[in-house]
Amino acid sequence: MIQTADTLKYLTMGGRIGKATQLVGSMLSFKPLISMKDGEIVALGVAHGLSKAYEKMVENIETNLSATKKIKVAYMHAGALEQIEKLKSMVESRIEVVESFTSELSSALKVHTGPGTTGLCYYPVNA
Repeated sequence: MIQTADTLKYLTMGGRIGKATQLVGSMLSFKPLISMKDGEIVALGVAHGLSKAYEKMVENIETNLSATKKIKVAYMHAGALEQIEKLKSMVESRIEVVESFTSELSSALKVHTGPGTTGLCYYPVNA
Protein backbone atom coordinates (compact mmCIF):
# COMPACT_ATOMS: atom_id res chain seq x y z
CA MET A 1 0.00 0.00 0.00
CA ILE A 2 1.26 3.43 -0.92
CA GLN A 3 -0.76 6.60 -0.50
CA THR A 4 -0.42 10.36 -0.30
CA ALA A 5 -2.62 12.99 1.33
CA ASP A 6 -3.71 16.07 -0.58
CA THR A 7 -3.50 18.20 2.56
CA LEU A 8 -1.52 17.93 5.78
CA LYS A 9 -4.41 19.32 7.84
CA TYR A 10 -5.89 15.95 8.81
CA LEU A 11 -2.51 14.41 9.62
CA THR A 12 -1.95 17.33 12.01
CA MET A 13 -5.41 17.02 13.56
CA GLY A 14 -4.80 13.31 14.19
CA GLY A 15 -1.44 13.98 15.84
CA ARG A 16 0.56 12.32 13.05
CA ILE A 17 2.59 15.48 12.34
CA GLY A 18 3.17 18.75 14.22
CA LYS A 19 1.72 22.15 13.37
CA ALA A 20 5.11 23.52 12.30
CA THR A 21 5.53 20.63 9.88
CA GLN A 22 2.03 21.27 8.53
CA LEU A 23 2.74 24.97 8.00
CA VAL A 24 6.04 24.46 6.20
CA GLY A 25 4.79 21.43 4.26
CA SER A 26 1.66 23.24 3.11
CA MET A 27 3.61 26.30 1.99
CA LEU A 28 5.97 24.12 -0.04
CA SER A 29 3.21 21.84 -1.35
CA PHE A 30 4.77 18.74 0.22
CA LYS A 31 2.90 15.47 -0.26
CA PRO A 32 3.79 12.74 2.24
CA LEU A 33 4.17 9.19 0.96
CA ILE A 34 3.13 6.51 3.43
CA SER A 35 3.05 2.74 3.29
CA MET A 36 2.70 -0.33 5.50
CA LYS A 37 5.53 -2.55 6.69
CA ASP A 38 4.97 -5.46 9.04
CA GLY A 39 1.51 -4.11 9.87
CA GLU A 40 2.69 -0.61 10.79
CA ILE A 41 2.38 2.67 8.90
CA VAL A 42 5.77 3.90 7.70
CA ALA A 43 6.90 7.05 5.92
CA LEU A 44 8.40 6.61 2.46
CA GLY A 45 9.34 10.27 2.20
CA VAL A 46 7.80 13.38 0.73
CA ALA A 47 7.36 14.78 -2.75
CA HIS A 48 6.98 18.35 -3.94
CA GLY A 49 3.52 18.30 -5.52
CA LEU A 50 1.10 15.58 -6.52
CA SER A 51 2.73 14.67 -9.84
CA LYS A 52 6.06 14.09 -8.13
CA ALA A 53 4.32 11.99 -5.46
CA TYR A 54 2.78 9.80 -8.16
CA GLU A 55 6.16 9.50 -9.87
CA LYS A 56 7.72 8.30 -6.60
CA MET A 57 4.90 5.79 -6.16
CA VAL A 58 5.58 4.28 -9.59
CA GLU A 59 9.33 4.22 -8.93
CA ASN A 60 8.70 2.45 -5.62
CA ILE A 61 6.63 -0.22 -7.33
CA GLU A 62 9.26 -0.72 -10.03
CA THR A 63 11.99 -1.04 -7.39
CA ASN A 64 10.04 -3.65 -5.44
CA LEU A 65 9.17 -5.82 -8.44
CA SER A 66 11.42 -8.75 -9.14
CA ALA A 67 11.84 -10.19 -12.64
CA THR A 68 8.12 -9.91 -13.27
CA LYS A 69 6.77 -6.55 -14.32
CA LYS A 70 3.13 -7.56 -13.91
CA ILE A 71 0.91 -6.53 -11.04
CA LYS A 72 -2.64 -6.59 -9.79
CA VAL A 73 -3.61 -3.25 -8.33
CA ALA A 74 -6.42 -1.52 -6.43
CA TYR A 75 -6.53 2.25 -6.79
CA MET A 76 -8.11 4.04 -3.81
CA HIS A 77 -9.14 7.60 -3.21
CA ALA A 78 -11.07 9.90 -0.89
CA GLY A 79 -13.25 11.94 -3.24
CA ALA A 80 -10.43 12.27 -5.77
CA LEU A 81 -11.48 10.26 -8.81
CA GLU A 82 -9.87 12.69 -11.28
CA GLN A 83 -6.51 12.45 -9.48
CA ILE A 84 -6.70 8.65 -9.27
CA GLU A 85 -7.14 8.53 -13.05
CA LYS A 86 -3.83 10.42 -13.38
CA LEU A 87 -2.10 7.96 -11.05
CA LYS A 88 -3.61 5.02 -12.92
CA SER A 89 -2.36 6.39 -16.23
CA MET A 90 1.17 6.83 -14.87
CA VAL A 91 1.27 3.32 -13.39
CA GLU A 92 -0.17 1.58 -16.43
CA SER A 93 2.13 3.38 -18.87
CA ARG A 94 5.20 1.84 -17.16
CA ILE A 95 4.03 -1.39 -15.55
CA GLU A 96 1.87 -4.17 -16.96
CA VAL A 97 -1.34 -4.31 -14.94
CA VAL A 98 -3.19 -7.60 -15.41
CA GLU A 99 -6.13 -6.67 -13.18
CA SER A 100 -7.27 -3.48 -11.46
CA PHE A 101 -10.17 -1.75 -9.83
CA THR A 102 -10.87 1.64 -8.29
CA SER A 103 -12.57 2.21 -4.96
CA GLU A 104 -13.23 4.83 -2.30
CA LEU A 105 -10.74 4.67 0.56
CA SER A 106 -12.09 3.13 3.76
CA SER A 107 -13.61 5.48 6.32
CA ALA A 108 -10.98 4.44 8.88
CA LEU A 109 -8.22 5.76 6.62
CA LYS A 110 -10.14 8.79 5.33
CA VAL A 111 -10.59 10.17 8.83
CA HIS A 112 -6.80 10.35 9.31
CA THR A 113 -5.77 11.55 5.85
CA GLY A 114 -8.72 13.63 4.67
CA PRO A 115 -10.35 14.36 1.32
CA GLY A 116 -8.15 14.21 -1.75
CA THR A 117 -6.11 11.28 -0.48
CA THR A 118 -5.03 8.94 -3.26
CA GLY A 119 -3.15 5.69 -3.27
CA LEU A 120 -2.92 2.10 -4.36
CA CYS A 121 -2.37 -1.43 -3.17
CA TYR A 122 -0.59 -3.87 -5.44
CA TYR A 123 1.07 -7.23 -5.63
CA PRO A 124 3.20 -8.85 -8.31
CA VAL A 125 1.95 -11.76 -10.37
CA ASN A 126 3.88 -14.27 -12.45
CA ALA A 127 1.12 -14.85 -15.01
